[in-house]
Amino acid sequence: MTKRSAVVSGEPPAQPIAVELIAVLAAIADGRPLTMTTDDGRALPSGSFEIGHRSLQSGLRACVERQTRHPLGYVEQLYTFADSDRRNSAADAHAISISYLGLVREEGAMAPEAAWRPWYDYFPWEDHRRGPPSLIKRTIAPELRR
Repeated sequence: MTKRSAVVSGEPPAQPIAVELIAVLAAIADGRPLTMTTDDGRALPSGSFEIGHRSLQSGLRACVERQTRHPLGYVEQLYTFADSDRRNSAADAHAISISYLGLVREEGAMAPEAAWRPWYDYFPWEDHRRGPPSLIKRTIAPELRR
């Protein structure tokens, strides 16, 4: 009988990792930029990457289409957040969040918990359709000067 020796490593044990996939879905309707939200406008469509997903992008598509019932066309990875202090409290794991931009059409049926919201509701300082917003002069510029 052959004995196996234990491999001893000076490295700490591997820490569990939770991968979250987040979609920023943008559409234009009646000349207004929109973004799809969930949770009454408080969240973006998202879900967890699972071992059964063929790729990160296929995982994103599955999560978003299940959550919103809206098909995705073009999507592009935006950014990955993986700072060492990010935690997924539900899984007690290191959290990695991968965000994607999806350019889609507003049309089609959606899940009840999904809704299109005006982009400028979230970024009012970006709305220059009627000139510079007063928020810039009143709040942003003084803080930048300070």
